[in-house]
Amino acid sequence: TLQKSGDVWHLNGELAHVPWGRHCKHLVAQLPHAGEMFVVLIKADDLEIRHNVNLAREPRDTFLLCDARPVQVSRSPLVQPDPIRVYGALMRAAQTAGAARRTIDQAVRYAGERIQFGRPLAKFQAVQQQIAMAVSEVAAITAAAEYASEVAASGDPTCAVAIAKITAAEAAGKVSAVGHAVHGAIGYTAEHSLHHATQRLLAWRSEFGNLRWWSERLGMAICARGADQAWNSLIDGELEVLT
Repeated sequence: TLQKSGDVWHLNGELAHVPWGRHCKHLVAQLPHAGEMFVVLIKADDLEIRHNVNLAREPRDTFLLCDARPVQVSRSPLVQPDPIRVYGALMRAAQTAGAARRTIDQAVRYAGERIQFGRPLAKFQAVQQQIAMAVSEVAAITAAAEYASEVAASGDPTCAVAIAKITAAEAAGKVSAVGHAVHGAIGYTAEHSLHHATQRLLAWRSEFGNLRWWSERLGMAICARGADQAWNSLIDGELEVLT
């Protein structure tokens, strides 16, 4: 919470799951006060920190704020009610596209090198089918993330980001499963590099709003426009998705 006593601002509460928080010198948060939104700059060294990691072993730390004094407090110039979540989700969707492509590139290369029953894995129709399905998922993530990035450059990207994050979250599990299926047991070992991409696919799908969170808000926006306008609003990006 953000409070003001005279001319002095005070912060209380916690900032949870801060990516790479232990390496940060300052933190930025957007908080409400007296019906307005404010951007707050906080010195990280002044806060108590609890270390944690996500599934991919990336730092996701929690900072405890007990009557903390921010370095700077300013009214937010941003239109979106929750820009950190929106642009964080956009970033995760783009990263998911990259990690998914890396996973499939490794799977294709390994399938061409690994000989089983006298021929490369890539020659088996079942393997070809799985890789083809995964490649289509990668294309879908990439297209959704690129579109959301284009919208973000000129307007409110919340609707496009919702679609991109949903697409990325749905595809992450499928692409990861195919990558490990092609590699077999070797792909699960710590020594193999495959997990550097697949564990991040699974971890990132839950950050800045998971599949359910974004799906519910996109669904509510579609229902609010009514059945007659649902499709046109969706493809035109005119849905008001509230975060």
